[in-house]
Amino acid sequence: MLKISLKINGRVISKKNSRRIFAKHGRIINIPSGAYARYKDSALNQLAEQITNTIQPPYKIDYLFEMKGAISNDFDNMITSINDILQDANIIENDKYIRKGTYEVTTGNKEFTTYIDIESLDGQIKC
Repeated sequence: MLKISLKINGRVISKKNSRRIFAKHGRIINIPSGAYARYKDSALNQLAEQITNTIQPPYKIDYLFEMKGAISNDFDNMITSINDILQDANIIENDKYIRKGTYEVTTGNKEFTTYIDIESLDGQIKC
């Protein structure tokens, strides 16, 4: 079984919520919030230190979100943000190739931490 296990420290920020919308040269520009941009930069830096290979599609991805204290977030927004970051880090080709997976959200933890296990359903890894 070819699998990559990753860890990202910090609270997952939703890419969908709190978007910045402004007009430029008569066009409407819609970009993620500054908080998401900072989280994305941090996550990409953390992933760069952990990964040397990419997994070939299709994928099975398991997510574990450890939430600090009693705080809880919308898990599908967290998954969407993580999937986009995994694509930006070139760890997965595209989230449309995710065929299976699980998620778990736990509360009462000391810190915000995300654990991600990615497996190629075809058993392929690219170095």
